Amino acid sequence: MPRTYLTSAERQQTRIQKMIAGWASGKTEQLAKAWELTPQAVNARIRTGNVTLLDLWKAREVFQFDLKDIEYLIGGGEKK
Repeated sequence: MPRTYLTSAERQQTRIQKMIAGWASGKTEQLAKAWELTPQAVNARIRTGNVTLLDLWKAREVFQFDLKDIEYLIGGGEKK
């Protein structure tokens, strides 16, 4: 059954969580080192969507995102 969003903020939050989960796929060990956490804590943080801006900054080399990705995350453009 498709998910129903009541607000655009909920839709954007889900979009951000999915993008971060995609970037983190297969990179748990690298993220654990960057965030100074255990791999289990990294997986829990990604699964719950509890990733902060500081976490993104620390993981910028691991994720290798660009300006288009950032614009998409904040709602400024469409992902291509």
